[in-house]
Amino acid sequence: KDGFVGVVCQDMRPLNIVQEIAGELRSLTHALYGCAPEVEYRGNPDCVLDYIPRHVKYMVRELLKNAFRSTVERHLSRSTTTDALPHVAVELQQGDIHVIFKISDQGG
Repeated sequence: KDGFVGVVCQDMRPLNIVQEIAGELRSLTHALYGCAPEVEYRGNPDCVLDYIPRHVKYMVRELLKNAFRSTVERHLSRSTTTDALPHVAVELQQGDIHVIFKISDQGG
């Protein structure tokens, strides 16, 4: 496959993966709770990584799923309006040979 060495994707763009998964989870969260937090992207959106896409997707999905659930469950019980939900922040930073993913929420 073009751009791959075995199962490792070269020059993978983590932002694309995060945006795809965030969209799926926002739809799922909205279907379950009637609302979902927005996602705010920070840091270096142009960073690249050589890694196994399936592994990145799994880790990001689990972290975002927890962030969405905790944010909705904490803030929906305190307010009747969905406009009051705080954003979930995703920050990406390029290191020398790695990318740092930082996912922040206000779920408690």
